[in-house]
Amino acid sequence: MLHDFSDDETQAMIEKELPELFEKEFKVGDWVIGKKPLRPLEPRKILEIKGDLCLYSDFQDGVANNGAGPKHLRHATTEEIKAHLVKEAERRGYSMESVIVAYWHNDTPDKISNGFRTYNLFEYTIESDLLLMNRWEIYRDGKWATIVEDNIEMTLDEAKKRLEGETGKKVKIVLP
Repeated sequence: MLHDFSDDETQAMIEKELPELFEKEFKVGDWVIGKKPLRPLEPRKILEIKGDLCLYSDFQDGVANNGAGPKHLRHATTEEIKAHLVKEAERRGYSMESVIVAYWHNDTPDKISNGFRTYNLFEYTIESDLLLMNRWEIYRDGKWATIVEDNIEMTLDEAKKRLEGETGKKVKIVLP
């Protein structure tokens, strides 16, 4: 940062009008977007920094397949990241009809939604890189919750093995 303002509103106004003066260093985990008219046109999460190159994935799969120099990038805003993740969630099939294995404000993927009865309400928190759909965690720090396909028939043991395989966590199935 070039200046230290005592008035937060003044600093925010100047940063909005002249963001290039306030760019911070990039680090792994930052969301970036290309400075117009350069690519990437949508936010990408930095997966690795190699020399003068910030590497990211164009497919949101955690595998770096593209990159750009820091002078061609800027930090993405919270609004840009949320819009991108909502678009990606819809592309992946998260909807009111989805049944998903989701994280409920912890790291144990043991909650399964039964579809949604209300409008798809999305909330995004940049500090924890978390996207909620109707209060269900569907994305956290690069990982998407599992969408369960409709009309699958399997035994409880098969379901347990599948869930453990997809989540990497021990699953306990509780029947009512």
